[in-house]
Amino acid sequence: MARACVDAGYVLSFAGVVTFTNAPGVREAAAVVNADQILVETDAPFLAPEVFRDRNATLDRWCEREQRDPRAITRTVNLGLAVGRDAAAVRHQEENLRLMFGPMADLVRPGILVGTPAQVVDRIGAYVDAGAEWVILALRAPFDWDGLELFVRDVMPAFGR
Repeated sequence: MARACVDAGYVLSFAGVVTFTNAPGVREAAAVVNADQILVETDAPFLAPEVFRDRNATLDRWCEREQRDPRAITRTVNLGLAVGRDAAAVRHQEENLRLMFGPMADLVRPGILVGTPAQVVDRIGAYVDAGAEWVILALRAPFDWDGLELFVRDVMPAFGR
């Protein structure tokens, strides 16, 4: 999957999990990524589009105050992923979110791309409208490889390069 993303020209980001001894697949994926296709990220995860828009406006105000060009800053959003091929699969994904996040599920839910591929495309569109230039997927173990494959196949092409 990483090779397909690299070949398509996408940028990939690997957080601290790449250093975990029980994550050999993540390290194998990182090994195929060119240096100019790895993203260094900061962590402000799971923001709803409205909150992301507000944070961007705050950043713009600070840039103006400091006499910096806000367009020089690439705007990224860090989101979870719970995509399913149909309504039943999405319900299953939502159940998995509750298992993964426990009592924090409702807190992080606004910043997770939940739905069918078409719904996820629409949700990403809301982030783009709010100023996002890049989407960083914050995937948690156990990894949903089928959902990631569905995202790569049915969601990513909607945004091209």
